[in-house]
Amino acid sequence: MKFRKLIMVLVTMAFVALLSLPVFAANMVELGRMTATNNANQMGWATDGTDGNSTSLMMEDLAANKFLVLELGAAPAGGMQFIWQGDGNAWAWDQTDGVIPDEGTSETLIVIDLSKTAKGYAKMIASTQVKFFLGYWSNTVADLKITNAYLTDEDPRTAAAAPAADAAPADAAPVVAAGNIVELTRMDKNNGPQQMGWASDGELGAADLSTQKYLVLELGTAPVGGVHLIWQGDGDDWTWDQTEGIVPDEGSSETTIVIDLSKSAKNYSKLVASSSYWIYVAYYSNNVADLKVNRAYLTDVDPKAAAASAAPAASGGGAAATSAVEVANGAEKAAILKNLVILASNNMASVLEESGVSFDAIVSGLGDLDADGIAELGAVLQELVDTI
Repeated sequence: MKFRKLIMVLVTMAFVALLSLPVFAANMVELGRMTATNNANQMGWATDGTDGNSTSLMMEDLAANKFLVLELGAAPAGGMQFIWQGDGNAWAWDQTDGVIPDEGTSETLIVIDLSKTAKGYAKMIASTQVKFFLGYWSNTVADLKITNAYLTDEDPRTAAAAPAADAAPADAAPVVAAGNIVELTRMDKNNGPQQMGWASDGELGAADLSTQKYLVLELGTAPVGGVHLIWQGDGDDWTWDQTEGIVPDEGSSETTIVIDLSKSAKNYSKLVASSSYWIYVAYYSNNVADLKVNRAYLTDVDPKAAAASAAPAASGGGAAATSAVEVANGAEKAAILKNLVILASNNMASVLEESGVSFDAIVSGLGDLDADGIAELGAVLQELVDTI
């Protein structure tokens, strides 16, 4: 038990170190204290000169940096809205619901892409004066305990997740097309720019969906949001059969998307039985064209599974050649520590209480912990976890 308590305390230290890691972005505009208040449930910031008040936020900074980033001390227990007003929309109340869903979230880093979230965004950035609010009705905005808020021109989650150009895993198996393939060279069935796909009277009709059940998309751009699958056909009386979450709402770093229609397509047997049908890929974070589909095809073999089975086994009894403590990329080290923290989080409070170690004591002396120190701590933790 004492050994496990030691691990929990070390994991807590790793968590504190992880929180101290800087978030890199190309440009950052600190917002500081909130300068626009409608009431306790609607608070935010205003650009300089709005309502005759002087603030540090310049309109050109708001226009140039589309990501609003909130670092919270308390995870939202309910939904959040984004509201803006400005002279560009004649001070209309433009509100977007569901920035955070009504059920709340466990996330404490909230990234809002204003170009996709703010209604009439073009009017917003064309304004000379703007004020924008966070709407939070589960409690007051102050209860979110915003520890930092800033604007940036780059999504910090994407920046943190992006691997270094020279740090690609050495044993990563390339995904190579395999099996009996039907190429889908162009999307010939569209239902607007966010729902695009293929019709059975085109190239899609050459496939036997009962066997060529893997729809493979090779993308030039990783999805920043959810990707969904929709089909309609005479086998299901042209019902709108939509499956959400092919790629989750938070997006993915993957650029090869393999969709097993037998598992993903609603009423798959009816799709197979259809003589006339179409299949859409839906992408609402932007347009489907923004995914830059370099290649699309149907095949009877999962290319990812084929690549994995063909990859040579790594040394050490099949273990990955690059161990957790040897990962060169700092973001991957941080991810390892974060996963350890998640595993321990349910017992964290009781372990600290029983061990008599306070957060203040843990934080003390960590202020100068550099990247090498974090890496060393990660190695220690990994070795301890490996012995459990």
